[in-house]
Amino acid sequence: MTQYEQIVGEVAEASGTQIAIHSDRVAEIAVDGTIVLLKPTDAVETSVTLFTVLVDEEVSEAQMRKALELSLFGRETAGGTIGLFVDSLIYSVRQPLEGLSAQAFAERLVQFAHNARRIGDALLPPAEESAHDAACAFALHNGVNGVV
Repeated sequence: MTQYEQIVGEVAEASGTQIAIHSDRVAEIAVDGTIVLLKPTDAVETSVTLFTVLVDEEVSEAQMRKALELSLFGRETAGGTIGLFVDSLIYSVRQPLEGLSAQAFAERLVQFAHNARRIGDALLPPAEESAHDAACAFALHNGVNGVV
């Protein structure tokens, strides 16, 4: 049994979920509502790449620009990578398995899912501002009190 198979089995057992490793060695798990795919990074399966889809529709130029900004130096991606695969933006992180407990790996999965949601939210087009929000912003900017 490889480290990959062992840690995936332990996480499945601890969480009470079934995680199947497919013939292509990819496993899929739902973590706090985010689908995370796991794929061994090397032939001996001592590290794994965690990845998920951030944007699964046609990616706009604005989203590509924002993805590049977020990816710069890995600062906003917790060292992860945002890439384009077909027409989707993908977030991925390489995770060594050496010496990692199932508990620590499960925590990394949760943190990865949290980061993916945060990054995905940053790639959404800005919501339209309501008239009330615009009035409040104007009032605050110009020192006007009493806007509710």
